[in-house]
Amino acid sequence: MRYLIFGGTAFYAAGGARDLIETADSLEVAEKFAGGIIGATAIIANNDDEDSSCKIEWSHVLDLETKTIVAKFGARPYGRSWDGDMVTALRLYEPAL
Repeated sequence: MRYLIFGGTAFYAAGGARDLIETADSLEVAEKFAGGIIGATAIIANNDDEDSSCKIEWSHVLDLETKTIVAKFGARPYGRSWDGDMVTALRLYEPAL
């Protein structure tokens, strides 16, 4: 598995790893899947008795080898830019005592 496919509604407050929908070994398969799910309804399994759903309004394909988003489909996720929104550096802070 080299590619991760994420997607969700344009206004989705949780996001992150919970937006992972599928994985693929080839970019062609990942792009076809990610483009094809725009407008689909996703069922979200909950721990309680009722599941919920959301409309897929955006999708991204993340390349695990290069750590970049290599394809984008649908609407721009609320509060995020289409470009430059990946973490490029991580600085850990010591907690204040």
